[in-house]
Amino acid sequence: MSELAVALFTAALAGPVPYYPPSRCPETGAQRAERLAVIALSIDAETVDADDWAPGWRREDWAWGAFVKMRAESRFFAVEVHDGRARGDRGRSVCLGQIMDGGERLVGVDYASTRRCVHEVLRHMVIHRERCRVGPASLLAVASVYVGYGTGGQCRPDYRAKHGGRFGLRRAAEWARLSGTVTR
Repeated sequence: MSELAVALFTAALAGPVPYYPPSRCPETGAQRAERLAVIALSIDAETVDADDWAPGWRREDWAWGAFVKMRAESRFFAVEVHDGRARGDRGRSVCLGQIMDGGERLVGVDYASTRRCVHEVLRHMVIHRERCRVGPASLLAVASVYVGYGTGGQCRPDYRAKHGGRFGLRRAAEWARLSGTVTR
């Protein structure tokens, strides 16, 4: 396991967990840990060649960007989102990244399905990085990518708009904290 995968796994384990009523948790702690390892390994594998498919941002920028986005979109990596039982946008959005019309190939807690999901999350992030014309990874650049991803059209993180700012800026701050980015 790479240092990045270990860091992602550690952050996932240490982060918030989805709330379930007492005695209704759908997985044990060990099962959750195993699933979080699959997520960390999938992000790690999909970002290995980030310099080839998305030059200008470091591999870690993409990895932590996908991590934060998926954790937020999936209610802290909830198993029912990961396995496809819970879907957003009236059933149209699937996988940890809530990819609209992503299809069943992105659904599942196994490594192959999770890796396909991570690939799509990163693909959408790259699309919005290019569409929003942001430069090097920074708090504002990552917030703009998150806003584009969340709205499908907007780029500017305006704090007054729900998807257009508060979520994008809050998630970008979490990205900066986890990735160790201070003021780049």
